[in-house]
Amino acid sequence: MADPAKGAGLLNLPDELEKRRKIILGELKERTLWFIKLRWCVPVSMGIGIAVAHWIGVEFKAGALLMLAGFILTYNILFFFLSRRVKREPHQKEYIERFTYWQVGFDYGTMFLLIHFTGGLASPFIFFFIFHITFAAIFLSRRSTYSFAAIAAAGMGLIAGAEYLGWISHHDLLFQGKAINLRQQPFHLIVIFGFFAGFIFITATSITAVMRMLGKRILDLAALTEAVTTLNDKLNTLYTMTQAIGSQQHLEQVLSVVSSELARVMDVQAISIKLLSEDGKFLQFAAAHGLPAEFLKNKVVEVAKSPLNRRVIEGEPFVTGHVTQRESFQFGEDLEVAKLQ
Repeated sequence: MADPAKGAGLLNLPDELEKRRKIILGELKERTLWFIKLRWCVPVSMGIGIAVAHWIGVEFKAGALLMLAGFILTYNILFFFLSRRVKREPHQKEYIERFTYWQVGFDYGTMFLLIHFTGGLASPFIFFFIFHITFAAIFLSRRSTYSFAAIAAAGMGLIAGAEYLGWISHHDLLFQGKAINLRQQPFHLIVIFGFFAGFIFITATSITAVMRMLGKRILDLAALTEAVTTLNDKLNTLYTMTQAIGSQQHLEQVLSVVSSELARVMDVQAISIKLLSEDGKFLQFAAAHGLPAEFLKNKVVEVAKSPLNRRVIEGEPFVTGHVTQRESFQFGEDLEVAKLQ
């Protein structure tokens, strides 16, 4: 009859969780490759943005931004060639995550420079970090998410502090000749930095909390699916036994089907069915699954010599994990030889 490990629809929870892990890993791979595709547009967008900004009267270090655009294009070409290994080895989690971290590292360095050359904390680009933090919260660990947020906050704090103390030059962002120079307004500098740091950490916390809840829901759904599938399998077994009882004309055939189906759905090594003689003195093996053939042919249990079977016949339930104990089972040594524990 059917192998218990291959029961109809029986779900293996670890296998299902592994499938879900591979789905998430595959999505991480797609998104990290998507960053490369998106990055091709960045140098072009920066060139167009510089032209439009100059046309409307915004002044900044355009030459430095053009050099940054060239740098972005250069390292994106490098990542494009390295991405071929990601496509060849889609299930190497460590390599995909390491590849993602390198991309984020280069993007962060570029953004810090971009922000520095467009007004520091007054730059309109300070919230671009949110894209990487959101990405990390969805596809990477909580540790990675908070690390990205901490690096963004620390980096901006260093830029603001270094500009305020005069360690590095401040590059004003001018609009129609008017500058927003937060170096001359330390209170505003602190307030803006506080809002920025608070915003990215609140975002990281919120999204990781949502993803943690979704992860728990996935586990609950997998467990529920397993429970439903197991129940369905048991119902199928009952249906099979009912069909056997209705279609088979001989009791031996009915009991054979019942024993094999019960062994499958209960996922046990063996099941035996014994019938009590008319005089109530003997138990004869009528059907068995997983037991040697001689159990059906030669073994007869004398009820008087088997306190255990006598108690069961009288209606007392009995459960044990040691079927080879001679004091409990009349043929315990035979069960031990058959390697039934």
